[in-house]
Amino acid sequence: MVKERPIIMSTEMVKTILDGRKTQTRRVVKDKHYSRWQIDNGIPHNGQDSIVVDADGETIIPISYLKVIYDEQADRVGGRIFCPYGVVGDRLWVKETWVEQSGDIYFKADWGEDKPVSMVCDNIKWRSPRFMPRWTSRLTLEITNIRVERLQEITEGDAIAEGMAGKLYHEAADSLLTCARDIFQWHWDSLNAKRGYSWESNCWVWCISFRKIEGR
Repeated sequence: MVKERPIIMSTEMVKTILDGRKTQTRRVVKDKHYSRWQIDNGIPHNGQDSIVVDADGETIIPISYLKVIYDEQADRVGGRIFCPYGVVGDRLWVKETWVEQSGDIYFKADWGEDKPVSMVCDNIKWRSPRFMPRWTSRLTLEITNIRVERLQEITEGDAIAEGMAGKLYHEAADSLLTCARDIFQWHWDSLNAKRGYSWESNCWVWCISFRKIEGR
């Protein structure tokens, strides 16, 4: 049975999804004891987009998880932690910055030269994605693959799939970033460093691939 779960996306990332440039997202595996986890992308998950079939010819939905090596504070040896965003085939509905005015819904990612003339920028009180109800969401994504990896294992190709392309001026380093992987590192730190999950921390992440579903 296909399940739906919410996922928050920043305004810039919503733009890249709408443009068709973003087909991956990385989310922190929230566990304090990273050294006690090991990756397990084995059966029933083969780490690829291909279909896994069991001995009876039945299709197995690919699942990634982290397996506990040892936890001295809990009896979880050999246990597993699964991706909280679902499995391949499940759907994610995107929560983004929005506002409702006079019964109409507007999204910050659409704000630009073609903004509605009835709206004055200084008077808009954008609402946090956290408070977006399902009926307001305009983007639904289908999970096509899930794997677990360390943050710094991201490749140039994966960074491009994350929507990182073009050039970015890095003010602190006084340099122009042209590598998608470097741009991803800057973007990641801008959102996650203050939360304790900087690029340097090289935390475990869920790497979720998806495709955009037309309609809601």
